[in-house]
Amino acid sequence: MSVSESRLYWTQKIKSNSRVLDPLGIFYHLKIQTDYVPAITSVTRRMRYYTLQAWFFKNMTENDNPHKLERLFILSTLFHHDGNPSHNSISHIFNKQYFEKDWNERNSFPLNSDFKISGFGRTYYVRQLERLRCAWHDGLKPHTTMINDDLASTLTLENHHLNQDQISKSDLAQYSKLCICDSETNEDEIEVFSKILFGFLNLESPESIEDNIPDKYLDGTMDLVFSGIDDFPDDSIHQELTQRRRNTLFMFMKIIDQGNPSKNEWKETVMNVIYYKQNPLTKNKINFGKLEKIRQYWEVHQYLIYFVFTMESILDILQKQLRKNVNGIELKNFMDCFQRDKFQDSFNVITNSRINQKSFLSDLISILDSKIDTNHASMESPIHEYSLMTSLKHTSSSEEKMCIILVMICLLRQRLDHLPQEILKNYSQSEFKDIDDEINVNNFMTFFDESKSSTLFDFSQKLIEKISRKHLFESSRRYRFGTKNWIFTEEEGLLYPSGRKLVRINERNNRWNPIYNLLLDTKMIQNESNVTLTEKGKTWMQMIE
Repeated sequence: MSVSESRLYWTQKIKSNSRVLDPLGIFYHLKIQTDYVPAITSVTRRMRYYTLQAWFFKNMTENDNPHKLERLFILSTLFHHDGNPSHNSISHIFNKQYFEKDWNERNSFPLNSDFKISGFGRTYYVRQLERLRCAWHDGLKPHTTMINDDLASTLTLENHHLNQDQISKSDLAQYSKLCICDSETNEDEIEVFSKILFGFLNLESPESIEDNIPDKYLDGTMDLVFSGIDDFPDDSIHQELTQRRRNTLFMFMKIIDQGNPSKNEWKETVMNVIYYKQNPLTKNKINFGKLEKIRQYWEVHQYLIYFVFTMESILDILQKQLRKNVNGIELKNFMDCFQRDKFQDSFNVITNSRINQKSFLSDLISILDSKIDTNHASMESPIHEYSLMTSLKHTSSSEEKMCIILVMICLLRQRLDHLPQEILKNYSQSEFKDIDDEINVNNFMTFFDESKSSTLFDFSQKLIEKISRKHLFESSRRYRFGTKNWIFTEEEGLLYPSGRKLVRINERNNRWNPIYNLLLDTKMIQNESNVTLTEKGKTWMQMIE
């Protein structure tokens, strides 16, 4: 094994064809959700994992095995809840189902490799400690800060069992404070992590936590300024990233406070308030004040979420039609698979207007313009992007799905000119500068403008061909690096299904759930019948209002 190979530290081997990610190669549109909540990823959903890794950095040597600590954490959590991996208090813990079948029969549990874990509890969180300025590796040597030590000190944990290969069920009793639900009552952990998460670090000594929070800023004078561009000086990078995350967290809390969402609809409320600046229930406008700048970034992100989901929904039509026609479909006549009468009827239902098979794309645009009073859709419009995305998720008819897609594209084109253009420009550029991506949002909308004289049926055929070409190109590009990414293949003008399992198409909004969970853990919000700010959350909001 080469030196470079030995540094990979794989936790498990994954077959190259095990799953399909970004089948159109357009996820570069969604970088805002990685750039504006640094230290929070799609899978870092619990405060206790951050604390656990901080404790390991402070107390263990580089020769100690972090997987043993993670195994002890999993076992302690399960023991505290009678071996039930489905208990509400222990959500989002990796590998907790391992002993589900024989928990009651066991008297002891392995702490070595006999207990096979993914290691994701460390892998996913340890990189984020660096982004929070807690701890990182300087070369091969671990570096910890006062911030890290403050967080680690909130966790009382004996470590003598970490040198053993197994632990008895009776010994697990002494580790009840390690259970993830302990963080609900560990006020020191909540206080310290709240300050770290919101970036309240002492600027005179950047490796310590700022004192007197939130009292110091209750007059509303807290700094929310961030650059929002990528060429800021290196010496201010941590302050910039902290401000982006801080702004996003306060924006989320502002939406919860103003939107008053139900427990089951908070995510929809967040998306709609950001995009439409309206309370979904009352339709009243919401003023974001100091948080308007960060809202604009997330508005562009939500727009691009709609765009990516729409493009992938066309791909979904392709894969499902091909699964019904395993002998192949001629690409240039793909739309012949559709029932034209059903296609026409779907348009009439969706738009509540008469559209026939000879109607042009320009006719659909005119119909939608007549139904939307303002220059783009709002929550009060009879048709808007969120309602269309919801319909796309639930319909099984290819004809209806294609009609919804065409209406969605029209609304997205309508909205395009009213977005913050500089933000859109920065976040719609492919990392491959030498490739002119025809599914890039700007290129695609130019194609849309040039196609207004096409019939709806012909335009749909063009969409199918465009999406097909991009998927085949992206799959060929990935294959050069040993990844099998094909959903379908092409031979002599015919498309064939690849034989893999159905690839699920979902919206790619993956930061709101982690933010929601971390704000619950830090007691900024609470979820009873509705999601609301706690008294602590209301007090913290006073720092910016």
